[in-house]
Amino acid sequence: MKILLTALVMLLTVSVYSQRVTNPKAVLEKVKIELAQGSESGGDIAVYAKENGIKGTIELDYVIGDKGNVITLNLLSSEGLTVPQKNAIKKYLFYRKFSFKAAKKSKHEFTYTFNF
Repeated sequence: MKILLTALVMLLTVSVYSQRVTNPKAVLEKVKIELAQGSESGGDIAVYAKENGIKGTIELDYVIGDKGNVITLNLLSSEGLTVPQKNAIKKYLFYRKFSFKAAKKSKHEFTYTFNF
């Protein structure tokens, strides 16, 4: 009985967290919302920036893959950041996963500006 209940809970959890978003505009909207929430005070990106003394502006070009992972992340411009700070925030953002999955074999490119 415990095994059946555990399997059911795991199945429901996986189905909730692995929703596929097929509309390209919806994918970009979800990505931008997640980045904005992470950048707000108390969000994971804002906390990382504060812990590492990162203050300034950085504009990045993203390519997001079908599993909610970052494929490429290129620095377009920055103000007020040293090279080690730029590298640290880029590395953190590169390995940060998004909470959704896009359509299979899809790639979504966009530009996002962070203000720390």
